[in-house]
Amino acid sequence: NSQHSVTMGLRQYEHQIPFGVAVTENDLVVKIKEKPIHRYFVSGGIYVLNPEILKHVPENSYLDMPDLIEILISKNKNIGAYPFYEYWIDIGRMDDYERAHADFLGIFK
Repeated sequence: NSQHSVTMGLRQYEHQIPFGVAVTENDLVVKIKEKPIHRYFVSGGIYVLNPEILKHVPENSYLDMPDLIEILISKNKNIGAYPFYEYWIDIGRMDDYERAHADFLGIFK
C-alpha cells in the first residue's frame, strides 16, 4: 500500500507451553489452561520501504530495521502488515541455514 511508510512481511509463530498454566486473581486459582498455544506475528525479515522514509535514516551510521520502524512509529507513520504463509525459515544460525539449503535442493529443484 502506497500509504504505508514500511510494509513488514510477517510470519505466524506458535509457542506451546508444555504445562498447565494457572490463571490467578489475587491468591486464588480461577482457571487452568492446559498446555496453551500462544500465537504471534513475527518479522520475516522482509520489508518494502517507501522512499520517503530515507530522510529518517541518518547518514554514515548503522540503523537496523527494528530501530527504524520504532522511529517511524514514534513519528506516527503507517507501518503495514503483510502476513505470508509460504515456505519460510530463519537463517540466522548456521544449522538453520544448512537446513534451508537442503530444503531448497530437495523442494525447489
